[in-house]
Amino acid sequence: MLSKVDLGKKWEAIAVELNSLGPPQRDSTKWQRVWIDQKTKIKKKVTKNKIETIATGGGPNKTIRLTDDEEAVSRLMHFNACVNPPGVEFGLQLTNLTDEGVIADEDEAVQVEEIVPLVQSPKNSQPRTSNKDQNEKKRLALLENQTSAQDNFYNKMISEMSSMQTTLNHLKKSMDNIEYYNKKTYILKKEKKSEILKIKKE
Repeated sequence: MLSKVDLGKKWEAIAVELNSLGPPQRDSTKWQRVWIDQKTKIKKKVTKNKIETIATGGGPNKTIRLTDDEEAVSRLMHFNACVNPPGVEFGLQLTNLTDEGVIADEDEAVQVEEIVPLVQSPKNSQPRTSNKDQNEKKRLALLENQTSAQDNFYNKMISEMSSMQTTLNHLKKSMDNIEYYNKKTYILKKEKKSEILKIKKE
């Protein structure tokens, strides 16, 4: 249970992690829409399969097979329990569990793993907290790697700039020496020419 601000930050973190896996690239709002669409699509399949299992009149089986990813989402969101809610008012007695973990009434058989999460104490929130902590650790690890890479880049640039500065200083010194000797040569040539003209006049 998150506030609107915290939820937005959470989806931004999820978007960063998903975008780091490669294309497609989406912002947090679009990734949230993808998740909502997936949940809606899978819940419709689970609901249709439930209707097919209780349908009468014979005919071919029209149940839709869910992929592994869809099964994982269905278990995460407890869709089977949503379309087949537990409770006495729906004809299910949670006390009539067999050793195999199913309701004794075969017509209304429901796996315990689909029922228990809805009737247990708030301790069920622990896995979500664990997942949240894991996601936060992954996000922090990504930020640390990015910060470390930037730090290495800037240190390298500073080192290269320092090396370039040293080279420029050497070049400047060399150019100053060349300028000095060029002036000296010019003065000597000028004096020599002056002496030659003096001799010629004499």
